[in-house]
Amino acid sequence: DVIPDDPDGNPIVHCVVFNMMIDWPFLLDEIPALRRLTGEQLTVIYGEGSLYGAPPPASLLYVPPLPPYGSHHSKGFLVWRQSLTTGRLSLRVVVTTANFIHSDVCAKSNGLCTFLVPDFEEGGSSAASSSSTTPPPPLYNIF
Repeated sequence: DVIPDDPDGNPIVHCVVFNMMIDWPFLLDEIPALRRLTGEQLTVIYGEGSLYGAPPPASLLYVPPLPPYGSHHSKGFLVWRQSLTTGRLSLRVVVTTANFIHSDVCAKSNGLCTFLVPDFEEGGSSAASSSSTTPPPPLYNIF
């Protein structure tokens, strides 16, 4: 699974979905964990005119500004979960080569790479000490 259920039941506190092309109904069928997110827990970054269907209301939707000859072509997910026992955040990074549309995912060869930062602290270091339920840091603080 791209975004598997957590074995300890730790909830997703925020997810960033980024891709040039997103078929939202298809993505929800493929990744059921996204169905449980409220709009405030979801940021969607996509290419201009290439979001099909609608994410939950109140989701942050963003189309990056581009020069006339370019396209937003990154593809992946950032998924923050919060431990029910410690309150600490973990970050799952997923990078893929597929557009999130049926014809790319089901009919083409694609790559997928995942990485888990089990103890994520704002600013990108590990050994978090906060036990609050604050949302994840802005993207510019991560990289």
